[in-house]
Amino acid sequence: MNLPYPASRARGELELLPLINIVFLLLIFFMLAGIVSVPGADRIDPPTSNAEDPVSGRNRQLSLAADGSLMLDGQPVALEMVGAAVAAAVQRAPDEAVVLRADARVEAAQLVRVMTELRAAGVARVRLLTRSAPAP
Repeated sequence: MNLPYPASRARGELELLPLINIVFLLLIFFMLAGIVSVPGADRIDPPTSNAEDPVSGRNRQLSLAADGSLMLDGQPVALEMVGAAVAAAVQRAPDEAVVLRADARVEAAQLVRVMTELRAAGVARVRLLTRSAPAP
């Protein structure tokens, strides 16, 4: 028995609907599987400086946001606990510096409190991360 092809499907015509479905499923998968960052974790605007020595090497990063919240290597930490957390890291690698990323809107008194906690924890080198000043 010889049946004719339906009029809507001619020979050689591609079915695009399954291809479109697969593309959208892949798009959704990669959007959901991508790295999800903590909201507000990286909203630090460092002050400007004329320093020419860039921060290099493996260092501990301590971030101080404008609202006073602290993050050590991407993990939230309280001011009272930052000394203990950094002290453990300093014992493992005593030559490692701590890079302090403070927001430009942080009050100086709060910055001094954090640096005092770091000094009490035994940190020998603290580097304040800044942005390069714009050229005049």
